[in-house]
Amino acid sequence: MSFQDFKLRNELIKVLEELNYKIPTPIQEDSIPKILEGKDLLGIAQTGTGKTAAFSLPILDSFLNKKIKSKKQHPKALILAPTRELCAQIGENIKAYSKYTKIKTLVTYGGVSSEPQIKALNEIQDILIATPGRLVDLIEQKNVFLDEIEFLVLDEADNLIKMGLRVDLKKILKKLPKNKQNLFFSATMNKEIKSTANELLIDPIKIEIDIEEINLKLIEQNVFYVLKEHKIKTLLEILKKKEVRSALIFTNSKLTSDNIIRSLTKNNIKSEALHSGKSNTHREKVIRHIKTKEIKYLVATDLASRGLDFCDMTHVINFEIPKDFESYTHRIGRIGRAGKKGVAYSLCSLEERNFFKKIEEANKYPIKVIKHDYHSNLVKSNGGKKSIGTRYRPKVRRTSGGYNNRKKKK
Repeated sequence: MSFQDFKLRNELIKVLEELNYKIPTPIQEDSIPKILEGKDLLGIAQTGTGKTAAFSLPILDSFLNKKIKSKKQHPKALILAPTRELCAQIGENIKAYSKYTKIKTLVTYGGVSSEPQIKALNEIQDILIATPGRLVDLIEQKNVFLDEIEFLVLDEADNLIKMGLRVDLKKILKKLPKNKQNLFFSATMNKEIKSTANELLIDPIKIEIDIEEINLKLIEQNVFYVLKEHKIKTLLEILKKKEVRSALIFTNSKLTSDNIIRSLTKNNIKSEALHSGKSNTHREKVIRHIKTKEIKYLVATDLASRGLDFCDMTHVINFEIPKDFESYTHRIGRIGRAGKKGVAYSLCSLEERNFFKKIEEANKYPIKVIKHDYHSNLVKSNGGKKSIGTRYRPKVRRTSGGYNNRKKKK
């Protein structure tokens, strides 16, 4: 199948040819015809599967075929996403797809002044891409009205709910007309997501793409068992490898990310941090530097494990172990895309072994244990045992008077 088979408008086909879009991805192949038919859709698929094109191409096609006209402050399509980075990424793609049309797209999110966004809304905007928080502010200030929305897209819906945006989401949904086409995309499906989908969608077509399993087949998974204090040294050893051309280094906290940046800087390794504590200007600069390859190493929290597509990254390094298998797969799923192979390393300390054991049990593919300079030290630290799969606690015999290593009273 090719994109021509969807019978999209020539304006769109021309762009797709320029962008070298030849064969639709599974989510595109299944979704585009159903969306063109006007069906509500529930798509379970991760970032990197081509979701943006899957929902935006048929929406753009409908704008052109139906000659949909928007008014000032009254957009016709609304796309909600959980982070400013994902909103910006969606906006860039849609603006590229609509290159040969007069369709106008506006991206709005918090962390920046709302004045330019308000000014833009006073002009005709056909498609509005927004984070829920900023959109609620614009609605309450009567700078935008959603009563004429014909298309609603929720992208990364599970992340919208996880990030505590459900209250804002409900406020937005109340402002929307009942007669509209609803497109709901999520990487996972749980009770909360299912409940929200049931409220929103009318007799939806369900499409599920198991991209994670496809990705994991292409990813070589490795683990270093290290003491916590040896993690930085181990990370530096990995980054010195010639094959590590670029790497996404994951941590569990903003503080750890910033500490790693300082350590890498001391060792003359140029890197950037990406987490919620950074300003919007900084975060946009980081994304730009990654795309232009001005920096090769990005240190990030799970903010970067979902939504953003780093297609040229060769390696993922879990500096800290995530607490569940889902987070692990989202992290290493940043590589192994579009048929490209990738390598993932995890640095597992004794304190994190229980988390990693659960990941190993849920994983269908082997994770290779790499022996290294600190491996033997770790075994020694574990009382000389060969097994380092359990958390080490030194054996201390107790007596009624306390620990046996206390000095005896004379």
